[in-house]
Amino acid sequence: MSEKKEMIRVVIVDDSAQYRKILSTLLNQHPRLSVIGEAVNGIEALDLILRVEPDVILMDLEMPLLDGMTALQHLMIHIPTPTIMFSRLTAEGTARCFDALKNGAVDFFSKDTLQNISHQKPLQRQLIDKVLSAAEVSMGAIEPVFPPNALKNEQRRKVKSLVFCEECGSKEEALLWENEDQGGVICTACGEYISLMERNKYRRANCLSVIVAGEGAFSNLLKLVPHLRQDMNGAVLIVIDGNVEHVDAFTQYLDEISTVNIVRVTDGLSIQGGNCYVGCDTENIYFKPFSADYSLKCQKTRRGPSSPVDYTIASVGEVFRERAAVIFLSGSKWQGEKGLKELIENNGTVAVLNPSKCLKKEMTNNISNHYEVVMVQDENALAAMIGKIHSHYRDTIVTA
Repeated sequence: MSEKKEMIRVVIVDDSAQYRKILSTLLNQHPRLSVIGEAVNGIEALDLILRVEPDVILMDLEMPLLDGMTALQHLMIHIPTPTIMFSRLTAEGTARCFDALKNGAVDFFSKDTLQNISHQKPLQRQLIDKVLSAAEVSMGAIEPVFPPNALKNEQRRKVKSLVFCEECGSKEEALLWENEDQGGVICTACGEYISLMERNKYRRANCLSVIVAGEGAFSNLLKLVPHLRQDMNGAVLIVIDGNVEHVDAFTQYLDEISTVNIVRVTDGLSIQGGNCYVGCDTENIYFKPFSADYSLKCQKTRRGPSSPVDYTIASVGEVFRERAAVIFLSGSKWQGEKGLKELIENNGTVAVLNPSKCLKKEMTNNISNHYEVVMVQDENALAAMIGKIHSHYRDTIVTA
């Protein structure tokens, strides 16, 4: 690398001169960081960024004239740049934080901590680490997140579907818009209304995809989950590295922006196809066959030779076998090694998101170096891969 590429060029956007000085002084002390410009509002920021093209941007959410969220949206359309957002009014794990990540920010930092950051080495290291990690993220234009059924007319097509009436037991073919909720139809035999709402339709889980989301993966999930198809017959389980409060808040937020059902993991849940389940990596989550279905067990973490994620992956491999896939996103620690051995022995699939799309690359790099994996280019391609796997098993009859 040349010396020019080694240096990370940073722009700071904040209406407070005090905070700009704190951040500028702190970042310039690091040998690889250089603050090359400052702006006091979103309008100034967009003009400055277009001129100097920094490697990383630190931007406040609350500013006059043009706030940080609006500036971020414009930025991600015209000149996508790794951006860390911060705010006095918003803490990590809140809806406002998730909004920033959904709109393209790669990370978030609470502004309240900046008042003491000059006197606290751990906070200094944390912020610098965030900037260094952000500089390594490959950015692309962020398009508005639309649900899968918000397609242009030329992309929509009707397909033949078999409709079953529970009232009279009759079956008939109907032409329906592919992957769209369309209310329902009237049974021609008995006149009963048959609901066709995908989100509320019961489907047996013929396969399962597990997504291991480590540090920095919230932004990956916000680009991935809203694109999952409602009509997938398999289920998805997301295991997040974070505290329970953040996972609870994220589950609720994700459910509001997604077309699939987002369900927080609890002990004893019956797994249904088309649902996405969210758990915490401090919980022991595993699967148990029950009659013709599968139930999800969740227990408090116990200390042992393996991490909870290992137990989850091993359980998925044992129960779903070749119908199981485990996908790794951003993460700073290596998880799942022991569980993957069980999964691979049962012919399950291992995939990783391209490390260039990950804020923290340690987990995906380690998995890629030790196992034969499917490398997926970005979150859209990952959603398509999950859909393809689940479509393959859509008509497969299996016994739990």
